Amino acid sequence: MVNIFVYGTLRTEGHLNKLLTHRGYSPLGIYHTDKLYTMYDVGVPIVSKGGESSITGEIYCVDLDNIPEAHGVETSAGYFLDEIKMEDFPGVAYAYFQELESWRVYAEVVVGSDWI
Repeated sequence: MVNIFVYGTLRTEGHLNKLLTHRGYSPLGIYHTDKLYTMYDVGVPIVSKGGESSITGEIYCVDLDNIPEAHGVETSAGYFLDEIKMEDFPGVAYAYFQELESWRVYAEVVVGSDWI
């Protein structure tokens, strides 16, 4: 089982959340990252490493083999899974990151770093 930090379309209010909930997963709560990241709006949220923002999101404890649709949607869109440093979650968590270079032309910083 892996703790996945979701901050956009996979969150409870997000339009892709059903990819987690139809597998029986529910969020452990709302959490915040350390101030090491930046969230951008490119029509959907992306988070990149580097920056001074704390990102707001939810954590789900999942079996990656049991969420092939969610994992497939994220990775096919160019996101990669890596550890994310959390401010208020006691365990290790992972998030889907995006390299900003491929989106720089479209990206706008999300003020407040909360997509929902």
